[in-house]
Amino acid sequence: MAQSHISEETAEITAIDAEEDDVIIYLNSAFRTAKSSPVAAKRKAGTAVYNAAKPYIGIQRLPQRQQVQKVVGLLNDLAKADLDAHIALGLTEEVENLATVNARYQALLESRANSQIANIMEDFKTVRAEMDTQHNEMVTTAFAFSITTPSFACYTLLIKVIEYLFLLVC
Repeated sequence: MAQSHISEETAEITAIDAEEDDVIIYLNSAFRTAKSSPVAAKRKAGTAVYNAAKPYIGIQRLPQRQQVQKVVGLLNDLAKADLDAHIALGLTEEVENLATVNARYQALLESRANSQIANIMEDFKTVRAEMDTQHNEMVTTAFAFSITTPSFACYTLLIKVIEYLFLLVC
């Protein structure tokens, strides 16, 4: 039995992923640029933020759920009291945008996970074992019936049952 595994949320998740990737890349670039600013205050703030964000460089290439979790870590590190340097760099709006996009991204991933759980298919081995049991019962019943009541109709029925089961298996 064929079943589609495409989720309704996939297109929206892909769009939000691209949006979050753009914000992450922008922030990393801004932090890197600010640490080499000619203005001493911006250079100090840029160095502090860059050092805090350095472990998160490249998170836009991680798998979706890992990316969401790493962005939460980045946002937590940027929100620390001693690291308000992004405010001095004028990046508060971008950091808030990252938090908003990440929350939407996380909600969509959870929604897709819940819908995938609801569409769980049975294990093929379990279905096959059940089919084999039913097949054996039908063949045994048809064979026993053909022995107890031998007739052309019984043999015809037995052959039709076997043909039908053969078609189901193939």
